[in-house]
Amino acid sequence: MYYTFSQNNSGGSWIGPQYVIVKADSASEANEIAENYGIYFDGVKQEIDCECCGDRWCQVWEDEGTEEPTIFGDSNLADYDYELYE
Repeated sequence: MYYTFSQNNSGGSWIGPQYVIVKADSASEANEIAENYGIYFDGVKQEIDCECCGDRWCQVWEDEGTEEPTIFGDSNLADYDYELYE
């Protein structure tokens, strides 16, 4: 399955690619892989992200997995700023 992490524009700026797609057997594995690549899920708590904008990244859930890489259901990824980790 593929899980897509969408970056929140916390503090008015993007850091790295706007989307990260991870191939994994489960959402929990995808979250772990994403963290190994530098994605974090508690930026407000760590005072990295803007408190009013919220965390830059959110964990994915099991029902968000797709059979192929997609961004908002779109499998034509050419127009997106993303990284794919398989």
